[in-house]
Amino acid sequence: MARVNNFEWYGDEIVESVESAIEASLTAAAMVVQGRAILLCPVKTGNLRGSIVFSVDVPALTAYVGSNVEYAPYVEYGTVNMDEQPFLHPALIQSYREVHDIIRGAISEAIGRSGR
Repeated sequence: MARVNNFEWYGDEIVESVESAIEASLTAAAMVVQGRAILLCPVKTGNLRGSIVFSVDVPALTAYVGSNVEYAPYVEYGTVNMDEQPFLHPALIQSYREVHDIIRGAISEAIGRSGR
């Protein structure tokens, strides 16, 4: 905290608190989408369902949920010989409100508790 002309500066503390909240909320939000994708994923062998993971890129303010299984896009979008069985996109759509609330709440809390 710095004091400037009778004002107390809490900017650095707020920035640190918000950055921490962003990372935690992106992780929590990605876990919500991942969990829903796992529930929605069609199962034949369980390989695809077990491969659904998430990662968080804090500097880019981005969380990724997906699978590295080579046939995941074919299941999600279908082929000329196979109907689509989407699980990732619906997981995101169904999680929208919860993700929004997680991120908004975490940042609001971080700003509110900073500078006290």
